[in-house]
Amino acid sequence: MRGALQVPAFLFFTVVDALLLSRLPPFGDSGPGAVGALLIAAFVNLFLVAVAGPLLGVWLRRRNPARPAFAARDRGSVIVLGLMCALLLAGGIAHRPAVRGEAEDLRAQARAARSWFAHREPEGLRRASGAMTTWKAGEDLYRTCVPAARADREVCVYVATDQSPPAVTRDASGETNSRLAGPYGDIVVVR
Repeated sequence: MRGALQVPAFLFFTVVDALLLSRLPPFGDSGPGAVGALLIAAFVNLFLVAVAGPLLGVWLRRRNPARPAFAARDRGSVIVLGLMCALLLAGGIAHRPAVRGEAEDLRAQARAARSWFAHREPEGLRRASGAMTTWKAGEDLYRTCVPAARADREVCVYVATDQSPPAVTRDASGETNSRLAGPYGDIVVVR
């Protein structure tokens, strides 16, 4: 039992994988929150320990029949947990330029929208106290809003960042970003 590393490795790699998923996401614009990353890492690692580790353990035992079955399963689980962590790290590093590009697009659209509001809707920008809500409506397309005079309406613009400078077009609907994007829309408050 001195060499049993499966449980400590599971705990260690679950925390490390959660940190990698939240800080260095291998997919998407931004990583899940801390709780979401921990849940994803725990479920993936649990699957690895329950399925992939024992399968690798069978292969390790065939290579060395003198090794006990429980030791082979333990070693297999530790190996697949380490491989998953390495894959998450490599994926996060490879995806980092896309995340940085997305952050730069968000800043560029915020500058363009703030300039548009300052020149065409200064009262709305003053009511927002510098805060705007932004929803990513599509690839290189953002919808940014500030509060209007009525509480249930907003003054909104669409900002296309696929050109330089970004193109800004007013949205006449006045719907709030949270109502238009729905419960699954990722809305950001830009200050």
